[in-house]
Order: sequence, then structure tokens, then C-alpha cells
Amino acid sequence: MRFGYLIWLWGFVTLTGCANSNWPSPDASPYELASVQSQFDKASIKPLGSKADMIEIKKAILSYRGEPSVNYVGELRWLSPTQVMAKCALLNGNVGSSGYTYVLEKRSGIWKVIVVYMDWIS
Repeated sequence: MRFGYLIWLWGFVTLTGCANSNWPSPDASPYELASVQSQFDKASIKPLGSKADMIEIKKAILSYRGEPSVNYVGELRWLSPTQVMAKCALLNGNVGSSGYTYVLEKRSGIWKVIVVYMDWIS
């Protein structure tokens, strides 16, 4: 019984792509989400990738929800040469705005958004 559950769990994690990610869910408790900001604060400001990586990261963010959903990609913080956090904003003229933290990973040479957290809204 236990072995069957482990096989099911391994298949679920593999198929959903969660095997390489230890990030909390975007709808996790405020305590868990505080760890996201803590990771950002500790991450390297110095780029651990190339200029081409930085361009591809911005393209991946802008295409994640489609332009102009995110119309400002701000500071990038590097957790490793293949994992980055980015602060982004969506500005809706004089109607409102919101800020997000994007977490991206480079997999098979391609930057992919793995999770997005809403930081603030006004």
C-alpha cells in the first residue's frame, strides 16, 4: 500500500513539474510567502548569467501572460545561474496597479516562469 502511494506521488510530482521547485503556492499563508521576499533579499544582485540570459528572462516574463499584462520588468535577483527572481509591475493608467515577483528557471536552455506571486495591489 505504501509503495503504491509513493509511486503515485512520484508520478504526480513528475507530471506537474513540481519536482524541482520548492516554492510555496501563490495562495499560501502570509508566513510562507514571507520566505519568498526573504529569498529575493538574499539573492545576488550581480548577474550570474549572460546579457542574453537577461534579455530572454524579460521576454519570458512579458510573454507569460502576454503583453501588455506586465508592462514593467524591474530588478532581477539571481539565486543561481539557472534560477532568477524578478520584480514586475502592471500599470493600468489611472485605474490601478499591482506588483509581482516572478520566479524563473532555465530548463534545457529556455527560461520558463515557474511561479508568480502578487506582492501588492492598488
